[in-house]
Amino acid sequence: MKKVFSLFFLIAILFSCTNQEESIIQKTAKINWQNAPSKPEIFLEGFLSTGLFERDFTITPDGNTIFYTIQLPKTNFSVIAYATKNANGYFTYPEVASFSGVYADIEPFFHPNGDELFFASNRPKNTDGKQPEEDFDIWKVTFQDGGFGKPERLPDNVNSYTDDFYPAVAKNGNLYFTSTRDNGMGIEDIFLALKTKNGYQDPVPLNESINSNVYDFNAFVSPNEDLIMFSSFGRAKGPGKGDMYYSTKTDSGTWKPAKLLSSPINGKYLDFCPYYDSENQVLIFSSERNRFEGPQKITSLDSLNQVFALPQNGMSDLYWVKWTP
Repeated sequence: MKKVFSLFFLIAILFSCTNQEESIIQKTAKINWQNAPSKPEIFLEGFLSTGLFERDFTITPDGNTIFYTIQLPKTNFSVIAYATKNANGYFTYPEVASFSGVYADIEPFFHPNGDELFFASNRPKNTDGKQPEEDFDIWKVTFQDGGFGKPERLPDNVNSYTDDFYPAVAKNGNLYFTSTRDNGMGIEDIFLALKTKNGYQDPVPLNESINSNVYDFNAFVSPNEDLIMFSSFGRAKGPGKGDMYYSTKTDSGTWKPAKLLSSPINGKYLDFCPYYDSENQVLIFSSERNRFEGPQKITSLDSLNQVFALPQNGMSDLYWVKWTP
């Protein structure tokens, strides 16, 4: 789901970052998956979660490269950034991917086979074009030996005249994505395009076990296609402005009715973009939860800028938590 935010807010954050102690921004980070918390906590604070609007986590199958989105508030612009593990096991400071940085690139998802990164973008459909499109399409780019190939737009039978975004790919190539096209059940729906030797079949919306008559979006699918997690906005039972759901398959291979993730994983703010590491049983997701739960005492603009520049400032941060279906 695409979001827009205050440009003034971002300017304040960027300004205040220059006035912070060096220790707030970490130049390297190491992940100990066994230390994942039992309740959601900010993931890699000061490294990936910095006070900017960060969302959409994915990682290469070998665990050596992280991809995520940094979004510019109040604009239709975002970049895909990545961080690579060095020889000492630390991730080096993130940088903008070489194929990104011109148009609105969002929602990276790495193919389980290990060589393709799928993402959504408003970049021109035609190679001769320069102006961004009015809608988002799904693209992919190769990533091998630390280098990126040339982005390739998925076929017209996958992409539509309206928004198609948040791709998720199973090991067999089946593609799950969010779309606002007309043949869905609600306002936004999760679609499936089966992959065959001849390409993708025409996408179809998932049934009422997953989709509803409101907003259903940002689905993660496991490599073996036995777990799906997604976000929904507008369902009556959810505690927040947007909540995460999950489903596993029956013995016959159909999706069971989706279940709401319990509190405190879902909170009263927007919780979205789930990514699940089944090997380590760790859920990583994006959330707009913030620390402003009660009265605040701000005594100066400097102290206000300090608050703005930290995670949990109302922008999106990445969180992690131990979880099993």
